[in-house]
Amino acid sequence: MALCNATLTARRAVSVPQDTGGVTGHPLGLRLRQLLGLVWLLDGLLQFQPSMFTSHLTTDIMGATTQGQPGIVAATLQPGIDFSTAHVVAVNLFIAALQIALGLCLLTGRFARPALMGAVAWSLLVWYGGEGLGMLLTGQASALTGAPGPVLLYALLGLAAFPTRAAVLPLSRVSLRWFLAGFWLLAAALQLQPSWWQTQQISLTIASNRAPGTLQAALLGPSLAWAAHVTAHWEVALNIAIIAMCAGLGLTLSTARPQRLRPLLVASSVLSLLFWWATQGCGQLLTGGTTDVNSGPLLVLLALACWPAVPAIHGSRVQLTPDRAEAVQQADREDGDCPARPDVCSPLDPAVLSAGAAYLEEQLALYMSRTCLDPGIR
Repeated sequence: MALCNATLTARRAVSVPQDTGGVTGHPLGLRLRQLLGLVWLLDGLLQFQPSMFTSHLTTDIMGATTQGQPGIVAATLQPGIDFSTAHVVAVNLFIAALQIALGLCLLTGRFARPALMGAVAWSLLVWYGGEGLGMLLTGQASALTGAPGPVLLYALLGLAAFPTRAAVLPLSRVSLRWFLAGFWLLAAALQLQPSWWQTQQISLTIASNRAPGTLQAALLGPSLAWAAHVTAHWEVALNIAIIAMCAGLGLTLSTARPQRLRPLLVASSVLSLLFWWATQGCGQLLTGGTTDVNSGPLLVLLALACWPAVPAIHGSRVQLTPDRAEAVQQADREDGDCPARPDVCSPLDPAVLSAGAAYLEEQLALYMSRTCLDPGIR
């Protein structure tokens, strides 16, 4: 009855919190920084898995990056592997502590600038020493397995989230969209390599993620076994379809107008999550032997960062503080996605999320009140 008698308001004012750390900060950059902090924190916690304190870290993870590499690259990777093998516990504790510290700094906003600079530098170091340049020089790299390397996406998102006193993003939404388009074009090119035309190459990649004897095998094993069985009979056609989809996404993302961009970003996210499930085994997070989430979730985050600015939800006007309104206007002029308006925000901005929740609550209350007043409505 209380809901039926509630007084409905047409508009709700939503305040937007300011960034921390002594810098103005763009709202999109703030959301990116916090989400990136969560990813770094998770990566740090994954280093405390028991297998990370054994030869699994140096042999199965780091050592695997030398396979198929040019001689000079393998020679430069080997000293780091040898040192880590001799001090595996100390090295792993250092990695875990560093990544947890980066995650906490990005989440809380304390030392945000040094933390982001350190995260970018650490990402590039891990990309070389821990991922072997994303295996791009081996002839076997593929976006299906995470190439050109998840930590490159960490670095890119870290640069996009870097706080500036001018209250604009160092990398605009348009720039991030170009990076996303470039990723899909690179993914299409990598699938043209001879190794991905071999018999059952894709199906074996899917099957390798089942990890027998682990929680992964119990929860994901049946679905991955089904996917591997289905794809085994359509390898060539499937690879052609993957190349077409990736190339099509890359070309359309780079040329589409802002008003037609959202369906493409949704398609990019769906394809990223499909790869993440089938060929990356959900980052193998349930195997007890992985160090990161792989590229799927990061590509979804990149797509959200590219999302064109959207107007306030109908029925709920987003009220921005003068500093935030100026920041949004400046970012809109820079991106060229839409006219500069103070009530236009990124979908990652808490104002839009709060306004959407308020609008849905109002509509639900309106429906319930009509239902109570008119017995004919059920």
